[in-house]
Amino acid sequence: MQTGSSEIVRELRIAARPETIFEFFVDPQKIVRWKGRLASLDPRPGGGFLVDFNGDDIAAGEYVEIDPPNRVVFTWGWKAPGHPIPPGTSTVEVTFTADGDGTLVRFVHSGLPQPAVEEHAKGWDHFLPRLQVVAEGGDPGPDRRDRPGRKGATSMGNPVVHFELYGHNTEQLNTFYSEAFGWDIHADNPMNYGMIHTNADGKGIEGGTSEGDPRVNIVIEVPDLEEALAKIESVGGKTVTPPTEVPGVVTFAEFSDPEGNVVGIVKAE
Repeated sequence: MQTGSSEIVRELRIAARPETIFEFFVDPQKIVRWKGRLASLDPRPGGGFLVDFNGDDIAAGEYVEIDPPNRVVFTWGWKAPGHPIPPGTSTVEVTFTADGDGTLVRFVHSGLPQPAVEEHAKGWDHFLPRLQVVAEGGDPGPDRRDRPGRKGATSMGNPVVHFELYGHNTEQLNTFYSEAFGWDIHADNPMNYGMIHTNADGKGIEGGTSEGDPRVNIVIEVPDLEEALAKIESVGGKTVTPPTEVPGVVTFAEFSDPEGNVVGIVKAE
């Protein structure tokens, strides 16, 4: 391993074929199994690359080169207004070389300003071992790494962490909120789920849009879904959607309060 003046280089051997590992950089459902909670990926030259880590930290750029399963190159930056590394200002290059029954993975993150190298190196040193675990068929478990805006979450009760807007015409819904409030909404993913980024410089929470009967839904973070639903039902609520896992993304449930409002709950990481 080495860290250059403006470059991070990591090499590791993964017990999986190149074509298997390559997919974890271009498939939005697979990339969130090792980093981030939501992703919007368009794996073609000029296509968008976006990974939402926690609603505040959102990495964005675009794909520069796609050579399956040998090489992928994309630009990297952060969407927060005024961030010293805006989208497109640094570059990530990953190469996959077959090595017997495994693969040598070479990872290079270049173009970073010197003050940002150490923090980004720590980040990749956290996430790349998670990639190795999941690519080899394992489960890296919840990502418990401290991140901005998430420290001490387990001692902060049950915070509202997300909101959702439902409608029958999600394209119209996305256009409306983008034009009315200047929000970025990315729906180019297999679930056509509109990932809302309010561009509020860390204030408030982020959200999403989805197809369904028109309503607004808030999402509350809880340590245990089953225990939360039991408590909810004991005080007059009803379970609407039992605990449901979206593999590699989230585990959630929904309940209705005594007035019929439907609210989501999500298992804390």
